[in-house]
Amino acid sequence: MRYRLRLASYFVLLTAGVLFVIVLTAPYDYQHASNSLRQASSFEVLSLSPEPSGSEQGDHFYRWPVLGSTRVSNASVRQSLMDALDAGVAENDGQISACFSPRHGIRAIVDGRRYELVICFECLHAHWYIDGKQQRGFMLTSSPQPAFDQVLIDSSVPLPKPSEN
Repeated sequence: MRYRLRLASYFVLLTAGVLFVIVLTAPYDYQHASNSLRQASSFEVLSLSPEPSGSEQGDHFYRWPVLGSTRVSNASVRQSLMDALDAGVAENDGQISACFSPRHGIRAIVDGRRYELVICFECLHAHWYIDGKQQRGFMLTSSPQPAFDQVLIDSSVPLPKPSEN
């Protein structure tokens, strides 16, 4: 019995240590993504269906159907999107939900490499990819969503359906 308790204690400490390292390194990973996206030669915002598709027919951004997209060439619009995203990451206090129903994405080309974010403002989490290879994701708040929605609206891109919550 004592052995089981000791083993359980070690497991709890190991899990806590791993989570601590992830929390400490997540801001660095986001900072790398942010710095890279600010230097992009091509920058696109996507509107995604929050329900993954079992089929890869049509336009998909990873598993999520693309409702539409717009290239953002205006430097001040890109700047305000990235500033909003930076603020959303800084505002997150560690809160995250278990869902992942992304409705927004970013596709950018940085030094010939493809940087992509799949963003769920509902669950407060984003997945980040470089050339299709998943990197460590990061947490954020929903505060950047209005800026992303406005860019899509201004380009007549259909918005994703809102959360039912």
